[in-house]
Amino acid sequence: MEHITRLLKWPREWSRWLMLLLPQLVLGQFSDHAHDHELDELLHHHEQQLEFVENNGQFGDRVRYRLDLPHGQAVATPEGMVISMFDPASVAQRQREGILIEQEVQRGLPMRDLTWRQRGHAWLMRPVGASPRMRVEGRHAHRGTSNFFLGDRQAMDVTSYQEVWYRDVYPGIDLRYYPAEDGSLEYDLLCNAGSDPNDIALAFDGIEGLRLNAEGELVLPTLLGEVSFPAPYVYQQVRGREVEVPSTYRIDEEGRLRFTLGDHDATIPLVIDPIALRWATWVNTASTGDNHGHCIWVDPNDGAIYVVARVVGTTDQITPGAFDVTANGNLEIIIGKYLEPATIGGSGTRVWQTYVGGNGDDNPYAMEQGPDGNLYITGQTTSTNFPLLGGPDFSGPSIDQQGQSGVDVFVLKINTAGTSIKASVIGGNGTDNNFDVRLAANNDVFVCGSTTSTNLATLNPGTGASNTNNGSNDVLVFRLGQDLSSLVWMENYGGSGSDVGSIMLHDLVSGDLFVGGNTSSNNFPLLHARQSSRGGSSAGFIQRRLGATGGALWSSYFSSSSGDDANLLCMAFNNDRTEIYFGGVTEGLNSANITTGVYDTGHNGSNDFYVAHMDIDQNFIAGTYIGGSGNEVNMMGLNTDQNDDVYVFGYTGSGNFPTSAAPDVPLQTSNNGGDDKVFLKLESDLASLEFSTYYGGSQDDYDPVGERGIKFSNCRIYTIVTSESNNIPLTQGALNTTKNSSSSIYEPGLVVWANPPDLLGNTITGNQTVCAGDVPTDITGSEPAYVLPTIVRNNAASSYPSLGSAATYQWQISTDSLTWNDIPGATAQDLPGALVGPLTQKTFIRRIIGGDACILAGAADQVVTVRIIGVTAQVTNVTCNGANNGSITAQSDGQPPFSYQWSSGQTTQTITGLTPGNYTVTVTDGSGCQASGTFQVNEPPLLTASVNVVDATCNTSNGSASTSVAGGTPPYIYQWSNGSSGSSISGVPGGAYSVTITDQLGCSITLPTNIGNTGLPGADAGPSIEITCLNGPAVQLSGSSPTNGVSFAWTASNGGNIVSGANTATPEVNAPGTYTLTVTNDQSGCTSSDQVVVTEDTDLPDASASVSGILTCAVTSVQVNGASTTAGVSFSWTGPGGF
Repeated sequence: MEHITRLLKWPREWSRWLMLLLPQLVLGQFSDHAHDHELDELLHHHEQQLEFVENNGQFGDRVRYRLDLPHGQAVATPEGMVISMFDPASVAQRQREGILIEQEVQRGLPMRDLTWRQRGHAWLMRPVGASPRMRVEGRHAHRGTSNFFLGDRQAMDVTSYQEVWYRDVYPGIDLRYYPAEDGSLEYDLLCNAGSDPNDIALAFDGIEGLRLNAEGELVLPTLLGEVSFPAPYVYQQVRGREVEVPSTYRIDEEGRLRFTLGDHDATIPLVIDPIALRWATWVNTASTGDNHGHCIWVDPNDGAIYVVARVVGTTDQITPGAFDVTANGNLEIIIGKYLEPATIGGSGTRVWQTYVGGNGDDNPYAMEQGPDGNLYITGQTTSTNFPLLGGPDFSGPSIDQQGQSGVDVFVLKINTAGTSIKASVIGGNGTDNNFDVRLAANNDVFVCGSTTSTNLATLNPGTGASNTNNGSNDVLVFRLGQDLSSLVWMENYGGSGSDVGSIMLHDLVSGDLFVGGNTSSNNFPLLHARQSSRGGSSAGFIQRRLGATGGALWSSYFSSSSGDDANLLCMAFNNDRTEIYFGGVTEGLNSANITTGVYDTGHNGSNDFYVAHMDIDQNFIAGTYIGGSGNEVNMMGLNTDQNDDVYVFGYTGSGNFPTSAAPDVPLQTSNNGGDDKVFLKLESDLASLEFSTYYGGSQDDYDPVGERGIKFSNCRIYTIVTSESNNIPLTQGALNTTKNSSSSIYEPGLVVWANPPDLLGNTITGNQTVCAGDVPTDITGSEPAYVLPTIVRNNAASSYPSLGSAATYQWQISTDSLTWNDIPGATAQDLPGALVGPLTQKTFIRRIIGGDACILAGAADQVVTVRIIGVTAQVTNVTCNGANNGSITAQSDGQPPFSYQWSSGQTTQTITGLTPGNYTVTVTDGSGCQASGTFQVNEPPLLTASVNVVDATCNTSNGSASTSVAGGTPPYIYQWSNGSSGSSISGVPGGAYSVTITDQLGCSITLPTNIGNTGLPGADAGPSIEITCLNGPAVQLSGSSPTNGVSFAWTASNGGNIVSGANTATPEVNAPGTYTLTVTNDQSGCTSSDQVVVTEDTDLPDASASVSGILTCAVTSVQVNGASTTAGVSFSWTGPGGF
């Protein structure tokens, strides 16, 4: 079964620590499944992101977090994690049945009930005697939330987490559930100092019939098959040597698992740091010429593995549809993408594998993934047509200096889909080699190697390059722009001998570049050197350079001893990038480079490996040899883990290379022939060899060049190997386990190690509640187990060497869960309550399990909380100021049934109808323990409000009112009498209004308000007037206003003309037209208007007069006749004598 748990390592500064290690589950046959792997899939088949969904009321009361898997479920309860697995066949049948019902409904048939013959098994991983203080919490929340509507249950904005932690399961012990790199559900038991494991007990609730077989293995029966645990193995480190402690399982009379340890020193930790082969497969199997694996990378985002090799001629396992399926030259690059199997014994996946190259020899040496996600590979080429661009993802120009001489440097990037490349070729008129590549934060590319060229400055003006070759090979270092189209800077330098840059480190924070390599020059350029002389015939060198310009900050030899050689090949930072680990091969080092207290202070013969440690300012910390009496031919890689422990991969011809002993059981204890690979782990202080194994077959397993052949990632160590042998150890079920080429041809292989190996099972039980002065009951715990692959050598299968199991314990006690003290004599698997004694306050008890893990996670605890009965309460405050609707519900962690006595006289668990104030309850549990608590019912502040009014003006709708609210319980709801909502109204006419304000709890207040209005002034332009010959030529208008405090303004139109008084009420006008009077209220500015029309009639009537005779003496009167042709006239006469 795929591992569900993993036990991790603790910081070494803890002076004492012990560890219980349960072997991983190994499956037996089951009745209904064809392969053991099917049971593995029950709990493993899911993606790397896990969704531990928090319970906000949508699940049952005992659920704290729930993880749903396709064939199982993990439910975090207060007692522990419930693991359920379902038979895949029954799950598939349920899916088919559901689809069938849906199809029937679509055809018009009535819907029928879905029946599921569920088949599976579940058990509770329960820490026996777990602390009552154990609590469950989610960590690393995912982005986004979910909503649940499940019948009458609903929950909104529910958070899911990547991890679930049981905190304080035991004093000093946390339990962490999380997704492993391969997507499986794992858990860590993170613990503190050592113990005596004689009384260990472990319960699997839901598993019946635990038994031991004849081999001493534990057998766990489930409904889906039997699960077995290998026999335990325990050892201690005594003065630098591993000493085995005899150990066996036993099942006690209560059916709990225990194991017994032989004599051992309880003051010394039981140390366990096992490393196991997890997956190994051939990359190619049928090459026509030598095929060497040179470098490897692991994508930290998805765990994909990328390998790079080179083949003379052609090879197999090139995937259809790859970027290039045809070899192009003599020496061809091979790039592949792999996914390791999710379960031990799985095949893994070859996602794609492709050729890349030109018509010459193309040899890759280093690979790294850039911030842009693409893979950057560098090496050397003799091709004149090395491919510079291909596929859809990249574009633009490249640097193309190929074909000038025999060997140039290539820098190639390829996307993770393997479908697009872009490259540049850089070199001069000599031989230009390259051995390492690093990426800057902006995706610029650093490259180092060597050159004999004398025209680099001519080819690359302005970069800092030189046309001078100082002697043989010079170091070549350059920075290439992120699009591979331009050089940022180039440095070529050295002494009179041969100088080669082999390895680099780049600090993304400071931007500085660290360059290491080897030199035979006695005048290598130095600056602020720690060691200013070469020592022997050749030495290593190490430098710190400015990443921005390439300028040196310091440069030093790493000296060999007189007459000897040394070669610096590999480097790695510590975790905080303040120190550097570096290594290589040497015939002997300067005595200042090997320190006391390290693993090996003496040279062993021929070439040895060495590993050194110093800070980034050249303060030397430690240096050690590692080797046998033969020749250690090449160090292929060096990496550090999160403890700053050092992993080394290389090749040796020694027959007595040091290997580790049980329980750090090596896969292979001896050299099987020729050169073999060796893989080892050194403690961060270089004082002890924590793990070491041979890895090889009967032929030669060897590669002379390559320093990036190892990659550490999430407790796995990935290596690429090169072998002539057809019987190197591979894992059964891997992609390719048969080498088809002859024993004289090298082939590359992909090898993955796990540190620690895959594990399963580690819990404790026993939350308790006791009365003050009582002794808690016993607390019990469990142990974990390994899962190991079957090894295949040339198709012959064999069992993996037994790693055994081990466990040591120390129980601790605390009253605050922060400061812990050992419980004297409590070093067994279980903790008798008598060792704790009577308790008078809430107490935390934890079990520390010692061990070694690659991940630093702080003090992770499984804690049992021994609660002295207490009382808490859920208080509901009154809703509105002055109300009496508060309530309190008392809760106790004692033993039911409970009785309650309140200060108000009530005796129920919940009291209601409360006014603000303090209420005290005394709870008595079923065992007679009592606890009291006082709780306060509060009220919100009095809800008050005011309204600010702006009056309307000039009879328009421009009035407004806004509220200011205090007290109550925000947020507030507003309702205005005009139907508006919101804290204010605007654009309204004057008048009477009111607003009702309601708070979140329903408390409300209503405020009346009045919005005033300023009216319009009166305006009267007077009667119409006609200008005549009698009243003309000008007339006076008669404007007026009944409103006081106004001003007048007249305007004329339609031919009118104002003679004077335009700003008075009575202007004088002299022409017909329309006259408009505007009256303005001088205070408010409001205006009104009126108009008057003036007409004109000034024409004279015609007149004629005649007489009808002449006055004589005789005629005393005559008639005078008047006449006019003008209509509508009247006549009047005047004459002499009053006529």
